[in-house]
Amino acid sequence: MRRMVAGPWVGEFGWELMSWQGYLRKLSPAFDERIICAPAGHEFLYSDFSTGYVAYDHTGVRDCWWTRKGTADHEQVIGLLEQTGQRITPGRVTLEEQAFIKFGDTLRGEMTDVLVHARGAFGTRPGHSWPIVHWNTVVEDLLRANLKIAAIGSKDGAFCPQGAIDWRGIPLSRLADNMAATRLVVGPSSGPMHLASLCGTPHLVWTDQAYYSALRATNRVRYERLWNPLGTPCRVMDRHEWKPPVACVLKEIIYCLERFRR
Repeated sequence: MRRMVAGPWVGEFGWELMSWQGYLRKLSPAFDERIICAPAGHEFLYSDFSTGYVAYDHTGVRDCWWTRKGTADHEQVIGLLEQTGQRITPGRVTLEEQAFIKFGDTLRGEMTDVLVHARGAFGTRPGHSWPIVHWNTVVEDLLRANLKIAAIGSKDGAFCPQGAIDWRGIPLSRLADNMAATRLVVGPSSGPMHLASLCGTPHLVWTDQAYYSALRATNRVRYERLWNPLGTPCRVMDRHEWKPPVACVLKEIIYCLERFRR
């Protein structure tokens, strides 16, 4: 029996989406058994091809593109995975080396007009956050236009603006369904924005104009081409980097809702 033992994956959610799960999916037909070791709660990403899943907590090491160093139980996990078979470990891979599927079921999802990822200032990159007062203003304006708004992300890493439905912390499979059913996802560059791409959901993202050596590209190139395997519509704001004016964000949201009609 041919057996693949993959992982452990330790790193940012975006890199797991665009440089790991698709890679394992492409390799999977060559194996009879496929055991994946990745973060707890992420089983959904591998459910179409995995035959076994070893989950663990990787709190505290999320802010990296990938690493073989992890939490206290990391060595125990590695020991568990050291079994007969081919061990697959993380590395840099291109889209061409991967097989992607569209996540989320529109029919199962709860429809909204806009999902917001109000990234908080209490993470490892506080400079990438947007003030909660700005989010409250944006959501208030959108609610006045009779739009349905929900907040996504982890409860320890994102705010829920006033008036938004609180979907923070929901299971990943439900998030993908709801994301597939929404019209637009909005927020600063983050993992949920990359999930939107794989759900086929238009997204408006703001970021800086820096060149990232791990990507060998800017974030604009990442969202528009390098990490957009399904050709999902997206709009990148980088003129104001991580601090776009409220008026610009509102204007762009309305523009995207009109341009990317679903």
